[in-house]
Amino acid sequence: MKELALDYEYLIRRCHQCGRYGVPGANADTYRGLITKSIRYKEAKEKNEKGKSEASLETFIEASNEYFYRLGEVTAYLDTALEIGKKKFKSQLSETDIDNLDKIQEELYNADLDRIDTIIKKAEKIFVNAKIFP
Repeated sequence: MKELALDYEYLIRRCHQCGRYGVPGANADTYRGLITKSIRYKEAKEKNEKGKSEASLETFIEASNEYFYRLGEVTAYLDTALEIGKKKFKSQLSETDIDNLDKIQEELYNADLDRIDTIIKKAEKIFVNAKIFP
């Protein structure tokens, strides 16, 4: 599977027209942090389901908090970037592109890591086809 961290960074930078660290979230490390927390969350969830010890429950709660915090952070950065991208490049995007970006933004409201991966791919394709680059 292709690493989507750089695609995430390029999408944020493309929409904001900035360099790395030009706006909050405009770096691949933000997305990599989400991946790391997702792995830790899944492992803690498995351990918690197998054994009902107090330690595994505490680890699961901590991992859940960290994962969902990062998920919300990445989702917010993507939502903001897509909104700015739609406004900034309205003249370069077709009506269909804007409608598709609206649908992509709606998908963010119930996002998990897999859905965010799909959202990044779809949004990147729209902006690249419109020849919008960071």
